[in-house]
Amino acid sequence: MLRNKIIAPLVKIALTMLLLTVFVTPRELMAGEPALKSWTSQGGFFSVSIPQNWQHSEDFYFHEGGEYGVKIWAPGAKDLSYVLIEFVCQSAEYMTAGKFIYEKLHPPLSPKNEEHSSVADVFLAGKKAKIFTVKTSRFTLPGQDTAEVKIIKKYVVFPLSSGFAFALYEAPQNMASQYESIFDKMVLSFKPLKQNARLQNDDDIEDEEYKVFTDFLQIESKHISAAEEAALSAQEKAERQLLKNFDFPSLGSINSVVGQLTANNRRLDKNIMNTLGIDDATMVADYEAKNKKIYKLKNKFLVKNIITILPEEKAKKIFNSRGGWIEFHKKYPFASGIICLSRIGFNKEKTRAVFYAANPVDSEMGKGYMVLMEKKENAWKLINFINLWIS
Repeated sequence: MLRNKIIAPLVKIALTMLLLTVFVTPRELMAGEPALKSWTSQGGFFSVSIPQNWQHSEDFYFHEGGEYGVKIWAPGAKDLSYVLIEFVCQSAEYMTAGKFIYEKLHPPLSPKNEEHSSVADVFLAGKKAKIFTVKTSRFTLPGQDTAEVKIIKKYVVFPLSSGFAFALYEAPQNMASQYESIFDKMVLSFKPLKQNARLQNDDDIEDEEYKVFTDFLQIESKHISAAEEAALSAQEKAERQLLKNFDFPSLGSINSVVGQLTANNRRLDKNIMNTLGIDDATMVADYEAKNKKIYKLKNKFLVKNIITILPEEKAKKIFNSRGGWIEFHKKYPFASGIICLSRIGFNKEKTRAVFYAANPVDSEMGKGYMVLMEKKENAWKLINFINLWIS
């Protein structure tokens, strides 16, 4: 009897251990990979499977701006030799995958010898995605003696119906293969939870308009020597003088703020058309048709300086308060006011573009223009403008 009482529990423990080994412990864990558990972001924007016992945090994200995510660190980190995995959903409707990718591939400041791959279009678990890698370095703060660590960043970007999401695998180059298979499994488990299928519709602003805006926001009159200026042709001198005369406060700013809503309150009357040299009925009709209502701009401005979209709700909150412009400049200290843009009217060949662009800086300062641009060598160039108002 006593013998049975001793043996029975031992047999039960042995069977339990066997069952755990056969049914609970996954093959990956037996090979050294961690077990994964399902995790859902704050706000319920996405779910993803993450390693059970790895350190993770949701404390790095700007929820007010629609950003939700998680950072996950592999065990055994030492100084700058750590492995980071990150999943982020940027749910704001004006944020775009294209702008995010552009910023990662064209950073304002980057270490010497930084390299990046081309962007590949793929399907992962039935979802469209774009993949690219960046080889760069981690550096210590001044005064620390830790050596530079060469790393690789692997980005998987998911365009969503509203905003975008991305996954990041960041590891020292000599450790990159150690946890990459875990990252790949996590990516396959990623599920956006607040997205609806959405087709192109009439409220979408066409890509060519964003190309015009992108080139417009990069207009500048470069400094050249007196000798170089003297060598210019008459046409080149006229073009250079046109750029000098175009005084748009936000051009060249560190951080330009663009209003989310298009400005549709300016018509192309005969005086404006004559001044700009527009005699194309197709262009005028296109401009008038597109500007019958207000549209919402997205951040598809592929420029190196920072472009911030001012959402409709935020603009109302700022300018309906007592602070008004004072409050605006507190929130955006490096911005030279707000850039307001209309929809663009094109000629039939889409080689000429006309639109309204205003730049109020405060209650007593600003300018508004009707702008004419022309496509030359696959880039949009300013060819004429008329100042409609100034304060």
